[in-house]
Amino acid sequence: MRPGRTEAERALMARGLALLFGAGATLVLVTLLLPHSSNTDELGTAVPPLVAYVVCAPLLLSGSRMPVWAIQVVLALGTALISGCVVFGGDNASAYPLMYVWVTLYAGSFFSAPAAALHVLNCAACYVGALQLEDATRVPSVHWLMAIGTAGVAATLMSIVAGRVRRQASDLEAVANVANGQTIMDDPGPSVCAGLRDAVRADAVVLVEAQDDGLRVAGRAEDPYTGGVLDRPGANEATLAALADGHTQPILGTRAGRRRGDVVGLAEPVLRDGRPAAVLALVWGKPRRRLDDHVRTAALLFAAQASVALERAERLSAERERQALELNDSIVQGLAVAKYAMSTGRTQEGLDAIDDTLARARELITDQLEEVVRVRGELRPGDLVRSDAPVIHSDRRADSRRRRRG
Repeated sequence: MRPGRTEAERALMARGLALLFGAGATLVLVTLLLPHSSNTDELGTAVPPLVAYVVCAPLLLSGSRMPVWAIQVVLALGTALISGCVVFGGDNASAYPLMYVWVTLYAGSFFSAPAAALHVLNCAACYVGALQLEDATRVPSVHWLMAIGTAGVAATLMSIVAGRVRRQASDLEAVANVANGQTIMDDPGPSVCAGLRDAVRADAVVLVEAQDDGLRVAGRAEDPYTGGVLDRPGANEATLAALADGHTQPILGTRAGRRRGDVVGLAEPVLRDGRPAAVLALVWGKPRRRLDDHVRTAALLFAAQASVALERAERLSAERERQALELNDSIVQGLAVAKYAMSTGRTQEGLDAIDDTLARARELITDQLEEVVRVRGELRPGDLVRSDAPVIHSDRRADSRRRRRG
């Protein structure tokens, strides 16, 4: 998930950076009000905080419209301002490099790992230059190592944590997109499989549903060049095991030349009322030594969505069956009344019954078509095509007319 994609994210990044600029500037000015060393250049030390206050204004006013690269440039400016405080700080210069950690924490939180690494390197280079321009710091190599080392560790830690948070947010967004798209789908299985495949970058994903007469593939998203999930060694065993005990099962590679225990996939059970009703199985082309937490979390999220989707599809099927029975009963009963009326000589009453039956059937069919349009947004080609062609039994009707005449 790329940072700063939306205006809200960029606004958050800008406000956070404005907070760092304002807080850093205030702390530096407070150090000038407190007792400090006589070799501190007070004017030179005060200039960077004043510049920082000026930078806060555009960050707060128009930060949401700033591109991510512009925010990175402003952060690099902050590094330069910190280095200016080091140059003019005299004996106080050993305290100001602590703010380099702020820079790297921010970079690790909001930028990609390569971008955060560039900011760590920028801090290291700026601090080297500042130490060359001032001579009040004793043993500068030790100060540089501890400051930049701490900043680098902080950036690495925040980059790992932020990366995991962004991946989880991306998974939630993908599940939400799949759920929104399923409101117009009769068959949700393929969309669930495609979403999980994109989330974990798998080669193939399949949704296998348990039925009374065996297993049914309810959806798949596969690379035609890598083969299907169930074609992989160990995939069937893991799928059946997940259906049996309701627990996640790794798919282990068993081909020649592959180390024992290498993970090539995952079988995640889809639970309905606490019992496994289906399995989401995925595989990669290259084996892995272990399953990443991100993969487990994504599989669990999409399995939960698959459970909801299958339940929705089942309810939709039951509702359509109810509507079909209602239509059938209405027509059969109406025609039975019409036939009885005509058989007793009440022709007009029979014709009225036929008209009422046709009107009721038209009303029911119109309601069903309106429901289809409401759910899907429009009728698709093939929605109104009969599964079987209508058959008119002309011979039977002719025989019936002949019997009545006789």
